Amino acid sequence: MSQIKNMLIIAAILFVIALTGNAQTSQKMSKDETAVRALVQKCIEGWNKGSGEAFAAQFAEDSDFIGGFGGYTKGRRQNASSHQQIFDTFFKGIRLWVQIKSVRFLKPDVALIHTVGKHLKPGESDASPEPEFRQTWTVSKHGKEWLIDAFQNTPIQRQSGQASKPSSAAKLTAGTLPVSGGGLYYEVQGEGQPIILLHAGGMDSKMWDAQFNYLSQQFRVVRYDQRGFGRSSKPEQSFYPVDDLYQLMQHLGIKRASLVGLSMGAGVALDFALEYPEMVEKLVLVSMSGPPRNLPPQAQIAMTKGKPIFENGKPIFERLKNVSTPTLLLVGEKDSSSVEMAENVVKLIPTARRIVFASVSHFLNSEQPESLNREFVTFLKGK
Repeated sequence: MSQIKNMLIIAAILFVIALTGNAQTSQKMSKDETAVRALVQKCIEGWNKGSGEAFAAQFAEDSDFIGGFGGYTKGRRQNASSHQQIFDTFFKGIRLWVQIKSVRFLKPDVALIHTVGKHLKPGESDASPEPEFRQTWTVSKHGKEWLIDAFQNTPIQRQSGQASKPSSAAKLTAGTLPVSGGGLYYEVQGEGQPIILLHAGGMDSKMWDAQFNYLSQQFRVVRYDQRGFGRSSKPEQSFYPVDDLYQLMQHLGIKRASLVGLSMGAGVALDFALEYPEMVEKLVLVSMSGPPRNLPPQAQIAMTKGKPIFENGKPIFERLKNVSTPTLLLVGEKDSSSVEMAENVVKLIPTARRIVFASVSHFLNSEQPESLNREFVTFLKGK
């Protein structure tokens, strides 16, 4: 009997120890979850301060960041510089709203966070906004500090009935064109006069949703992801974006098209018009502000073949005076570098004119989509 009694006492002691251990583990996990949630909040605060350094401080030194439009940055330093650029230009004054949906610990020192979020325009309430994107955060403990190792931002697809829903009459075709050292993802929609949309740096062709679906009701519209962005391949060798666009037009049987480019895409469109003027009907340059900066590593080996349009951030007169294509420059009044560039370029291209949009900055396509669409149609259909 005494042996049984001793065994029962030992079992009771072990049970108490186990309960205590579980309580301590639960307490520890609770403290860690609090720290992880605070990490997200610090990112939001850094964004809303407009500070690339403060935003990126929560990321590990070798972290991976994938933006909602396909842009990729590697490491804390590049994350900080690329975000500072957008804070100073097209996201100036835009606040970030994020809601944590779940925190799941894969290991005691590794957690997965799911959130939804939205970019809030000045004056827009954060009381109950409609989320624009989903985010996945992979975080882990570095010593005693929780840091972000990987971040993925995915736009939420609009449901049927919203403005960007494709017209039922506009059939969509998509494919990937093999090019030397990679592949280009492209989409074609609509019939009629060909128009090709070229996206900004750090984004991909989805940025043109509102224009793609609207314009395809009257035109044959092509959009594609340039190398290093979206669903196109990452460059493994030097390449020239103008060559990629030429091959895409050949593949689609397009002998002559109007080109619409925004920011980096505007530079590619202008360069193409200089090299292949006979293939460009009209040229629309939106928010062009000189050579692209802070591109992801996989895009920085591009543009090694062509003659430069810019030197020290200024347009080269000897090249631009040769542009004979009808050209429209569109800029937002708050995008100071693009306004200055447009003022210079419109003086150099004999066929160019410009329109300045009030109270907007770099991304006219999302800030004033309806007004931009009207200007596109007026110019592209005009004689």
